[in-house]
Order: sequence, then C-alpha cells, then structure tokens
Amino acid sequence: MKVTQQSRLAILTIVLTILTLFAGVHRIQAAPLQQTDDASAATTIAQLTALAPTFQDDFATWDEAWTLGSDGGMLNHEGAAEAVTVQGLGDKVGWMTHADLDTLDLRDYLAEVTVKQEDGPSGQFMAGLLFRYVDGKNFYVFAVQQQDDQLSYALYKVEDGSEDALIAPQPIADLPGAVAKTDDTEWSVKLGLLAISDTLTLLLDDTIIDRATDATYPAGSIGIGSAVQSTEEMKLYFDDVALWTADDLAVTADDAMEADSTSTDLAALQADLTTQLATIRATEPDAYDEFRRSNEDWSGLSTALITVELADGLRNTTVEPGGTLYDFYKSLLEAAPTDFLVEVDTTFDSGNDLDQYGLVFRYQDTDNFYVFALYGDGYTLWRKMA
Repeated sequence: MKVTQQSRLAILTIVLTILTLFAGVHRIQAAPLQQTDDASAATTIAQLTALAPTFQDDFATWDEAWTLGSDGGMLNHEGAAEAVTVQGLGDKVGWMTHADLDTLDLRDYLAEVTVKQEDGPSGQFMAGLLFRYVDGKNFYVFAVQQQDDQLSYALYKVEDGSEDALIAPQPIADLPGAVAKTDDTEWSVKLGLLAISDTLTLLLDDTIIDRATDATYPAGSIGIGSAVQSTEEMKLYFDDVALWTADDLAVTADDAMEADSTSTDLAALQADLTTQLATIRATEPDAYDEFRRSNEDWSGLSTALITVELADGLRNTTVEPGGTLYDFYKSLLEAAPTDFLVEVDTTFDSGNDLDQYGLVFRYQDTDNFYVFALYGDGYTLWRKMA
C-alpha cells in the first residue's frame, strides 16, 4: 500500500498523526455482523482474507508454542515440512493448540487448515479444525471423516467431553469439485470456518457448504486434531493453518454506532460550521508543512515494514502487509489542545481497498486517542481507549 500526503498541511494547535494501516484499537461499537446467508458470509470472508492473518503457520519450521494434547492417541510432527498426526490402534484422539492463541480473547473469526492423506491404509478416522476451544472437553470441531469408504464432513459440539452432532456426516462426493481425491488413501481438502456470533459457517476448498447455529461457546481458541480407528498405523497431515479475527474489519459510516451523547442534526450545524471554518482559515496556522524538505519534527512510531521518503513536495509512505505507521509532529505533543482544525491532502496510490490511512487527533498517549480514517470508498471514526 502506498499513501501520498500532498503539499498542504495546516495544523491549528493539534497533535497530528498520519496513520497507515491502523490496527489494534477499541472501536466505537458497531452493530453485530449478520451471517445468516451465503452472500453476507462471503462478503465478510472476502474482507477478512484481504487482510494479513492474525495468525498463520505453514509449518516450514516447527513452532514449539504448539501444545500437544491427547487422551491416548499420538500427535507428532515430522521434519519441518508440515504438521502430522500419527495415530496407532484403537479409538484414540490427539489434538494440539497454540499457546499464543490460547491467551487471546478470540470470539468472531475465520479459520482455515488443510488436511490430507498421502499414503497409508484406508480406515475409519476423523480429522479437522477445533474452534472456540475452551479446554480439552469443551469446543466445536469441523471435521472430515471416513466411514465405510465414504469421505464426509460434519460439525460437532463437544461439551463436558460428550459429543453432539450439530451437522451430521454429509457425503463430500455430493459436493461438486470439493475434494481432489485420487483413491481412498490419497486426498486433500481445505477446511474453513467462519464463526460470527452464534452462526457457524463451513467451507470446503473456499466454497461455503453448510451452516449451523449454536450459542454454547461464544469465544475460544483454535486447534487441529484427529481420531482414528484402524488395524494399522495411519497418518493424516495438517498444513497451512490461518486465522483472521473479525475485529480487524473497520466500522463504516453505514454501521449503526453507539454514540457518547445524543446525535445532532448535522444539517442544522452547516451554516455555523461554514462561518467557523472561514474564520479559522483566515488566520495563520500554528503549524504548516509543505514537505519540501526534511523536517525532524516528524518522528513517529512504526514497524519495520515502513518506507517514508520526500519527493516533489510529497511525503510518500509505503507500507508492507502487517505494517503500521504513527507519524507524529513532535513540537505539538506537549500543547494538549482542545479545540482545533487540522487538514491534510492525501492520495491513495495503490493497495487494498481495506487499507486505512488518516488523522489521529486528541491524542493523549499510545493507548488513548481518536482516528478519522479513509479506506476504499468509505471512511470510519475510531476511538482507542485503554
């Protein structure tokens, strides 16, 4: 993403931050996302997957933060290529969760994992994605399973260790093109799960296939796991785990917002505001920068994924996926202004329509401020408050 701040910057007693790819704030509360149909779910999925995942692991190297759990089955990894479950005889279960995710308050999110069998014996098994995982006895699982040589998908709720089918096993063969399967022991499928409020939407190979409603677990982590009944050792592989949280979606102007005070008719204020703006703009600004030369007053906080350069009266900011820039005008940080006008010309050069950039104002510290941001054809107003 590239944002260009053009050659006019007028600041009237303000702490100004030019913001790019702003994330990780508490937003003004929006109306809950509704996911009761395929179209709305598909829209949310497209918006989420356009963003960098909150968490992902392709198992190119083994991450020791994965925590193994078992009631007798074995769950291991082989080499550095991918995670693999290795199951022995009997009705045993193995699973693993990630320690970093276990500490987060994960509620609404999209999660994905690829499950495959490359060789080995045919047999009865279940393998899939655990989600809204509370502990080893309380969670949901979206699974692919094989019984009587038929590959199926199903959705289960495990409560106090007891299993209940929210969606009973459904033959995958009935879904056009859902699984590339060469024989009973060689197949691969990507499982996807969108959990929004009490609506649980299932995807196979990026296609929405089913939906269930259940409110037992409103929050919880994700994991991967399997269970096997076989007369021989059987290997099922997991790869490419990814998670996107719905908190990363912006609140738009069309969303219903919870106001801090009674809403005021903007039209009634238009004449008065026009007069005030004319009066303010007739005065000299307290700070002004055309970006014609380097100014050490601009010195913000950012990640390592940022490039900032001056060229032709423009301050060009390039942000790699996952990057965030806070570009502060330091001489105004101690002024603590209350009422002000701030303006900046900004051009969005290239990037994703959901990338965001704009102004941070009434800045108190890194945990308390407002931000007015633009993205695509929309805008949003956020409040970060510790």
